[in-house]
Amino acid sequence: MNQKRRDTVTQAQVSKAAEQLTADGKSVSMNSVREIVGGSFTTLGPMIKHWKNERQSAHHDIAIPDDILETMKRVTAELWQSASQQANEEVEKIRAESQVKSEQLEAEVEEFQQEVQRLETQSTESDAKAKDLEGQIDEKDKVICELKAETAVLQSRVEDKDTLIHELKDQLTQANQKIDGLQAELVSIAKQSQAKK
Repeated sequence: MNQKRRDTVTQAQVSKAAEQLTADGKSVSMNSVREIVGGSFTTLGPMIKHWKNERQSAHHDIAIPDDILETMKRVTAELWQSASQQANEEVEKIRAESQVKSEQLEAEVEEFQQEVQRLETQSTESDAKAKDLEGQIDEKDKVICELKAETAVLQSRVEDKDTLIHELKDQLTQANQKIDGLQAELVSIAKQSQAKK
């Protein structure tokens, strides 16, 4: 390591060290330059920056020959034309694909709308049928209630008739008993009458 005193570091030394590092394919940093020329980071920082600015300016000041410029322009124009044509073809391809997808989506949306309308119609018809059935059920319920009421009345009448039949049977039994008694009395009277003769 070639360490030097900080106050002896010059711009020339820093620039030379930076050029050497660049030629060796190494990175130009304060650490790498300091390894060569010594000095402090405070001193080296502005000098390395100055070297980089000069190097960049030197590259910008290089004159490019006219034939190379023309070739560059021609190649650039050809590249631009090729890229532009390729981009236009890609745009047209994307546009065509988008058109197909858009038409497919529109067809699917139309199918969905038709299905929704069909379901809405079916739902309306189902609601109408449900209301009709509810009306029929209400009517049947009324008829059932009326039949139940009539059945209750008839049941009451049947019970009344059963009671009347039982009463008539009792009366008939009593009448038969009386008839039997009267017949016995008549037989007795007839016997007594014959005995007197």
